[in-house]
Amino acid sequence: MTEVDKQIAPRHRIHYLGLIFFTIIVGLFSRTKYLPYPDFMWVGDLCYGLLIFFIIGFLYPDRSKLGVGMVAFFLCCLIEFSQLYQAEWIILVRETTMGSLILGHGFLWSDLLAYGVGVVLGIAIEWGDGR
Repeated sequence: MTEVDKQIAPRHRIHYLGLIFFTIIVGLFSRTKYLPYPDFMWVGDLCYGLLIFFIIGFLYPDRSKLGVGMVAFFLCCLIEFSQLYQAEWIILVRETTMGSLILGHGFLWSDLLAYGVGVVLGIAIEWGDGR
């Protein structure tokens, strides 16, 4: 085991499973009538970035928080840029509930900022957790 490996404490998967479910609930709640949609639409996008961070951390518990954050942000950007692709088959996928939640509908530069904030929040949560 290298010196860097000794410095990275592995993530507890049960803990991350709870964070994943909590983030999903908050993200779905952000799209309900209880929050004014135009004013708070960024909350769902922030939760999306945070969720991807937690999922990558869950799948790779021994990776550094910076590494997990970079992969999570890259994946969020990849999915956002995929919204520029408007073939008929993917539009049909996006019209389903799961397709809409996972792939989104239209490209927005502001979504990239919200994803970045979500990933940084995930890194901050790990630092606060002592990881």
